[in-house]
Amino acid sequence: MEESRNSWVQIGRSREKKKLRQTQPPEIQTSNKFEPLQHLDDQNQHQENERNNIQDPINSAGQAAKRREVMIVGDSILRNTASSVRSLDPLTTTVCCLPGASVKHITENVDRLLERTGDDPVVVVHIGTNNIGRDRPRSLQNKFRELGRKLKDKTKTVVFSGILPAPCKGPYGQLEIQNQNAWLKSWCTQEGFTFLEHWSTFYNKDYLYRWDGLHLNRKGTNLLGERILQEVQKHLN
Repeated sequence: MEESRNSWVQIGRSREKKKLRQTQPPEIQTSNKFEPLQHLDDQNQHQENERNNIQDPINSAGQAAKRREVMIVGDSILRNTASSVRSLDPLTTTVCCLPGASVKHITENVDRLLERTGDDPVVVVHIGTNNIGRDRPRSLQNKFRELGRKLKDKTKTVVFSGILPAPCKGPYGQLEIQNQNAWLKSWCTQEGFTFLEHWSTFYNKDYLYRWDGLHLNRKGTNLLGERILQEVQKHLN
């Protein structure tokens, strides 16, 4: 994802926001490098106002049923998936695409991302591609553990979306991704998280990828979005 490391994009409520460029990789210590997350704050406030103007549905007990929030967050692999989840409630669903993000970047921003999501939101995290080839396996696993600890403080419903095959990384890189996914699946089971497996759906399917062998084309993006949508619906129903 080298081409998008220097830009962060906020996609929300099934509409893609304007790309915001910055001169350096994002760091949590400097707030002006998180302009897309500032847009997220503004958007959440707008959606909260909208929800206050709409009467919640009534449940079988005659009481107002609280709408459950959905946060789908990850790196640039999520770009343009918002259109695939448009059947979800637009007032309670956010897709946040952070190009160039690593596991650490998501961990550092958990509080801000989930600040207005209420009790027990459904959180889907698609992250890790940018760590492959840069972090040693044990180091990356420790970073996932730290992310998991922070998410557990916010919700009981966490879905880790598996790292997709990346043809551009070659056989060794593909094997590293497979091994990391195997660990993620086992770890998610231990921690009570859900692991969303994609390997067999995308492996050896070059027609789902763009020319760079890393990012998905429209067909691949729609397929990933539909798979995430189906998983979210399981937790909402």
